[in-house]
Amino acid sequence: MSLTRHVSAARAAARAAGGITVLALLLGAPASVTVLLDAPAVSAAVASAIASRSTPTGLSSAVPTLSHNARNAATNAPAAAGGVGAKRGTEKNLLLNGDLRAGSDDSPDHWRSEAWEQTLGMTTFRWSHPLSAPGELRVTNRKPNDARWVQNLTLAPGWFYLSAKIRAENVSDSGQGASLSILEGAIGSADLRGTAEWQRRGFYLKVGPRGADVEVACRLGGFGSVNTGTAICADLTAVSVAAPPPGVGPIFDLDQVRRQYMTPPVGRPWTLAGAFAFTLALALFGWTMLGETNRVDPASANPR
Repeated sequence: MSLTRHVSAARAAARAAGGITVLALLLGAPASVTVLLDAPAVSAAVASAIASRSTPTGLSSAVPTLSHNARNAATNAPAAAGGVGAKRGTEKNLLLNGDLRAGSDDSPDHWRSEAWEQTLGMTTFRWSHPLSAPGELRVTNRKPNDARWVQNLTLAPGWFYLSAKIRAENVSDSGQGASLSILEGAIGSADLRGTAEWQRRGFYLKVGPRGADVEVACRLGGFGSVNTGTAICADLTAVSVAAPPPGVGPIFDLDQVRRQYMTPPVGRPWTLAGAFAFTLALALFGWTMLGETNRVDPASANPR
């Protein structure tokens, strides 16, 4: 009777241990760990040990092995997408030929060169593309200029992060340095001046509910801030993000920037109303004069 009670108690304890383990898994264990303890097997081991009055070696050897497997599974579990440890570059790059591998002669695919001042010899553009390796875009201003490599990009509503690896050579401090920007307002990354080694520079851009077409530029100089020297860009990217992380920047709201740079109507609201009233009065006067001119005198129309 006593032995039967011990066996029943052992089986109940094993089932409870299995239930607690499953509960622990649900609360915090990795999803890949599905079973730590096999309750029926543990129950059988305990019952056999009690029946033979010996140590439950099957149980003592099973638990460490299963715990070791659980630790391995937790160590090898992949990091959550976008969380700590997530690798950069897994997002889709919206810029075409962002690694600058494709093209022919001196023309990288999907990129074009532009400059504010078109004087011959003032600015040179170069696409460096080693065989089977990522390329580089180079802009050199021999005289102060705003020059860039540009790609058109259509963006859906939402947040985006645009960035590039940038290097500067002999860029003057007198104007806007080497940067990644879009050709609207002052939207762009922090610039590099002087001679600086590769640094990744970028900015966050919010696009309104209608979406937007923008022009992304690897650039030396800016609106009203021309410069000299050489800007070099590589690994250009534009990726969709949920929102900017706290404490980072620069951050720009495209719709707000566009509203700021819209040309307002000239004058004040009352001048617009006055101009409309004057135009209406002038039209009525002309219509009245035309009616008087076309009126026919019956006496002159039927002479005797």
